Amino acid sequence: MTNQRGVARGLLSRTDLEAVHARLAQDLAAADGRVDAVAVCPHDEGECSCRKPFDGLFREALARAPWADPRRCLMIGDMPSDLEPARGLGMRTERVGPDRPFGEVVARVLGGPGPRRDA
Repeated sequence: MTNQRGVARGLLSRTDLEAVHARLAQDLAAADGRVDAVAVCPHDEGECSCRKPFDGLFREALARAPWADPRRCLMIGDMPSDLEPARGLGMRTERVGPDRPFGEVVARVLGGPGPRRDA
């Protein structure tokens, strides 16, 4: 779930955005992870109901995967506006940020040892 108003403003093409997502999928695959789907809001603020903090993208994703139980879904984000719509639909949420690095949050959620810190 990603807001990408740069597409609406002409700062980023859809092709560029797809390349970013392909690289993310490639990096995750190298770490034995995967991206099942990417949901993008390419609109500018005030133009739609899919842009977070609205829940349109989340509802769309759940409609495409009717087998998915929101109570078993996890949304990780760095902004309260990323987490609010997921929480409103019953999803678990985790905040990341300078004090809560992404790798550490993921490791904790998955029950692993976390990223290695070299001295």
